[in-house]
Amino acid sequence: MALQTAVYVKNLSFAPTASHDAIVRIDELEIPQRTIVSILGRSGCGKTTFLSLVGGLYRPNQEAAIELFGRHVHDAVLGGEVSLSFQAPVLMSWRTAYENVRLAVDLKGRYVDDATIVAALASVELATHAAKFPGELSHGARLTNL
Repeated sequence: MALQTAVYVKNLSFAPTASHDAIVRIDELEIPQRTIVSILGRSGCGKTTFLSLVGGLYRPNQEAAIELFGRHVHDAVLGGEVSLSFQAPVLMSWRTAYENVRLAVDLKGRYVDDATIVAALASVELATHAAKFPGELSHGARLTNL
């Protein structure tokens, strides 16, 4: 059984302004579903910009085609089929790890007992760090999605 194309990009060129050279240029790229892809490169080479283009955050050049599972990226975004995870941690610096998780649950309007919060922290090996503030956690720990 052939895998469906998850991401298809063709003729993509992106420059932040008209006076800049393109920082992302892709003739053609096809990524089948269930494929793990690593985007590697030096700082500032366009890795995050490329992901932002595929996620619909930036508008590509007019000749570009960006499709997600056969749908134009704009349609996929409007249909709620695209989500991105922040590259930088988005935690309240004045709240502990436990309090940040509790806040996320509270903002969703759900009741969860303390044991469930601790179990969530334990599931990503952060239970022993529940009382630490974001500045006391490693960068990877701050990026953990519970």
